[in-house]
Amino acid sequence: MNKDVKNSEKYEKIKKNFSELVYDEVKFAIVTAIQYYSSLNLKKLSELIGRPETTTIRYVKKLLEDELIIIDIEKTATDWGKFYCLSDYANDLIVKRNLEIDNRVDWVQKEASKINFTNEEEVRDFFMRAILSKENLVYDALSARNNLSLSHNIQKMIANEFSTRIEKINDIIEKKGKEYLLNNVTIKPSDIEVYNMTLRVHSMQQLLKLIEVQFKSVQEIERLKLEFEEEAKKDNIPEDDQQLFFFNSFLGSMEFSYIIKNKD
Repeated sequence: MNKDVKNSEKYEKIKKNFSELVYDEVKFAIVTAIQYYSSLNLKKLSELIGRPETTTIRYVKKLLEDELIIIDIEKTATDWGKFYCLSDYANDLIVKRNLEIDNRVDWVQKEASKINFTNEEEVRDFFMRAILSKENLVYDALSARNNLSLSHNIQKMIANEFSTRIEKINDIIEKKGKEYLLNNVTIKPSDIEVYNMTLRVHSMQQLLKLIEVQFKSVQEIERLKLEFEEEAKKDNIPEDDQQLFFFNSFLGSMEFSYIIKNKD
């Protein structure tokens, strides 16, 4: 068996391990944490995913076997403890997953610009074509579940990090008082904002209006992202002095139903 075939088989195996992360909450949480923090030791990993170190290390070993993470040799040699980072295979699969999402958004926006919003049948036909354009509907459903689990992991990670820091701030208050905190502690830009609501939709035209509003909000965040990056570049702000924020926009129906016109 030649080297290319072996590498191909290895990649397919790692790809399968990556796609199955969605079925293992702890493994997926670890990969998510490392993806966004680049390199982490066991202590920080445990804090972020909200699991004991004994549990975390057990799953870290499994991910090392799956070749989705590797030991960060450089960081481990210069810092305290053993550090872990994503493997090149995992990074490649994440890039491909993100590209699929971007291409999907571009396709929807392009096709949506061609239709007449006031015609319910035309809008309904657009949504059917959007669904049927997907090469594999089962894979697409799994991909959606994967993306939702990713968002859930990041939100839990943020909540765990926030709770840990608040506990440490509270320790300072108990030992030295609020006055000491006000005079000696500077909090970097940090916040958690959550807004949830439900609404009823009875036509495809209404659904399209909702999606349009969602796209516009995402585009506005993209604009701000570029604006903030330019400001940081202009003011020579090091990356370590910039806080990483997570923005997620989710819209989904509580039910998925359909009607078959001709049952023959």
